[in-house]
Amino acid sequence: MNNFKSIHLFHNGFSLTKVDSSNNIIFNTYKSASFAALQRECGSFFGTDLCGEVPIIVHPTPPVLVPRELYQSPASQYLAPIMELSDNEAVLEDMIDDYLALYPFSQTTIIQLHTLGIQKKFHHLSKLLYFHLKRNFSTEPFQLLLYLSSGKADFVIVKENQLQIINAFTFTTVHDLLFFILNLLQQFEMPLEKTPVLLSGVLADAKKSFAFLPSPAIAVERAVCDGLRDVQRLNIRLTLQVGNRARHLD
Repeated sequence: MNNFKSIHLFHNGFSLTKVDSSNNIIFNTYKSASFAALQRECGSFFGTDLCGEVPIIVHPTPPVLVPRELYQSPASQYLAPIMELSDNEAVLEDMIDDYLALYPFSQTTIIQLHTLGIQKKFHHLSKLLYFHLKRNFSTEPFQLLLYLSSGKADFVIVKENQLQIINAFTFTTVHDLLFFILNLLQQFEMPLEKTPVLLSGVLADAKKSFAFLPSPAIAVERAVCDGLRDVQRLNIRLTLQVGNRARHLD
């Protein structure tokens, strides 16, 4: 537990997470930061304690889900019909229950990460969100979790303990967001009054705009840390950010 650490890469920066000797989760976010800054801050934030596998959380396009029993290499054949892969893009794989989650990622970034000298394991953000739902809301027949960031909402829908879809949409206003949420609930025949709608990511003032959502709708922050706990079987509980330190929620 005390050796836990992770790196979260997003489109204009990164965040670093670790657990201190008192079992507190500590994380720092660096916006509009270069790779040189990542190299520098990793040394400062983690010190020399970079042994063991370090999860690299990435947040590119939503993954393509392929049933494991139907999968045949190469992975690129599943992405080619829906997106054009550049010569600089590799196809990464993640396991999400009975699916292989396939998504493109920059080979340049992968090569740069080699220079950190760490044993790394890539995880798509949506995998962590899914495992958060699976662990904490398995008794709910309907579940919708959204991760908000810079006008984009990644979402995961679980219905009757079965993963339904992982995708994303863009939005401009909170009204757009509410429209998409209600549309998703209708499309997947999930009653509003029985569906926990969980919000994660950069929430800012958006939470109060969701006051119309009835119980058991709740707002969730730091679902990523909780999802990592489930992926790696680490004892990290759901947390709520307080400055650069996080306190546990039971």
